[in-house]
Amino acid sequence: MLIFHAATCHFCADELPHLLAYARANPKVAVWIVAPSDLDAVKKQFADAPNNLRIVEDAADKDAGTKQFNAYRAEGTPTQILVNGKGNITWRGTGFSVQGANPFEAGKLPLE
Repeated sequence: MLIFHAATCHFCADELPHLLAYARANPKVAVWIVAPSDLDAVKKQFADAPNNLRIVEDAADKDAGTKQFNAYRAEGTPTQILVNGKGNITWRGTGFSVQGANPFEAGKLPLE
């Protein structure tokens, strides 16, 4: 799962505890955080994340997050993209709200 996240996005902040709970409850799902900017602030937000949640970064390319954002055609943050083992996108979500647009509720993500 790819999560496009910005440290200053209020919807991302709302999503954060739900995302962390989801990652802890589903340790076999690899969750990658892609930050198009302010990587240091994003690292602080995810400092207590479980081992299956990692932040995409490339020390040789400070624009790696922006390039991924563009490559996956993320329209804003947060954007959630589920990629299967073959590399195919199987689900995409944009935005977050506890009521209605919370993909981390039980049974919402098509993981099979």
